[in-house]
Amino acid sequence: MTDTPAYEVLTAAAVETEFKVSGGIEYPYREFAGEQEQRVYRGGLKLAGDWRSEPGVDWNPYNVIVDGDLEIDGQLLWNDFGGGCYLLVTGDLKARNVVLQGCPNVTVLGQLIVEGAVAGRYGDDGGVLNVGGRTRAALVLATSYFRMSFGPAVEAVLIAAPLDVDMDVDFEPEDLPRLVRPEFLDEDGEADEGAMFKALAQGLPVLREDLPAGARAAAA
Repeated sequence: MTDTPAYEVLTAAAVETEFKVSGGIEYPYREFAGEQEQRVYRGGLKLAGDWRSEPGVDWNPYNVIVDGDLEIDGQLLWNDFGGGCYLLVTGDLKARNVVLQGCPNVTVLGQLIVEGAVAGRYGDDGGVLNVGGRTRAALVLATSYFRMSFGPAVEAVLIAAPLDVDMDVDFEPEDLPRLVRPEFLDEDGEADEGAMFKALAQGLPVLREDLPAGARAAAA
């Protein structure tokens, strides 16, 4: 594992020719080719600790392709609040948690295998997760119009608005107050999404251990 992996910078035309990026993401990255790098990690990538998009900026200044499997011994934290970016994994993605906020386009052509949660929010400007293979996690959570599309199966408790995912949901976001731990309820008894996503980004659980019967059945 390495904290400073090497990557190759390609032109937008080159990544389109080799990886057909536009076929798997909605973000029109070629319109911003002069402002965002196209970074390619060849042969897959193994990382110690968390991997996050560029911190301290609204608009991520680069797009990323992992040509192979992506294995993270920590959290994948990908944010973009200023117009979009993409992350494409041509193999499987394994991580402790995957936390997406804003309008990143994340595509995993293989399986998505996560110990904890796959979570996305603030997607009204185009945030989306697409998974080609099977998804396995303890929790899959989509709120605030973040959209998710999955392959053949999702093995997780799925909490999302039905129109934002292409799978049957176990619960909808309005059910969160009875599902989350007490520390994630605000003074009005509503789920505090900001606190929840902050905890998820730190690898912490947010669902109650004594879930309601329906949630226990979904998790079985």
